[in-house]
Amino acid sequence: MSTSDERSYVEPLDAFAEWFESEVPGIVTGLQQSGRINDRVADSAWTLIAEGHSRVALELVMDTVDAA
Repeated sequence: MSTSDERSYVEPLDAFAEWFESEVPGIVTGLQQSGRINDRVADSAWTLIAEGHSRVALELVMDTVDAA
């Protein structure tokens, strides 16, 4: 049996999910307002966010920016 000192610390997945949920809408808004993504991509991202897929939405908008 290992002690707590022997176990490595693993960041809870919930912390990452919370970050995506709180930060991705602002990223999408900023990219849309700056013209880096078009309304079609933004609409798709907003749909993904509403369905609880913020990480996928971020990937979509960042792929669009990278492709430009």
